[in-house]
Amino acid sequence: MAAQTVDCDHIIFVEWLRQSVLVFNDLAAARAELEPFGGSPEAGAGGAGYAVNEDGGSAVFWMVFPGGRPGIGTLVHEAIHIVDYLCEFAGIPITSEAAEVRCYMVEWLTARLMDLYGLVASYG
Repeated sequence: MAAQTVDCDHIIFVEWLRQSVLVFNDLAAARAELEPFGGSPEAGAGGAGYAVNEDGGSAVFWMVFPGGRPGIGTLVHEAIHIVDYLCEFAGIPITSEAAEVRCYMVEWLTARLMDLYGLVASYG
């Protein structure tokens, strides 16, 4: 099968899992780009999903933030979905015993997304 390219707004490479997360700012563009992979993104304020390739050894992971400026709550919500999908694909159970792996992955992905969108967390 020939390699396919995807036109997205950002790509986040998860090095230790050798997987990429495609980030889109436009739902229609995400649908058009992901259809060949079996992806059918849906999004309100945001969306996330994945499709396993026919070879079973790789997958296409995606996030959609229509309008390109997600709120921090939406960003974290979708980051948790992606981390769960990555864990499922890699065979990492979502259990209390593996919670620390999941938490560090959510922290890492959220920080990457915040950098991409120029967001700064505020506490108080």
